[in-house]
Amino acid sequence: MNLKRMKYFIDLVECRNFTETAKKNFVSQTTISQQIIEYRICCVHRYPKLVEIHSFI
Repeated sequence: MNLKRMKYFIDLVECRNFTETAKKNFVSQTTISQQIIEYRICCVHRYPKLVEIHSFI
């Protein structure tokens, strides 16, 4: 995992929105989606206007 991908993930947790996360990082929404694909499989659920992060602890 690289630091950029981790920063995108942390920002997504804070913003809870792909569009806002992309704006915050000056990248496209597609870039955010592609960078966190491994997290989405296990703990990120995407809804039309909201992102939920689930913990498995």
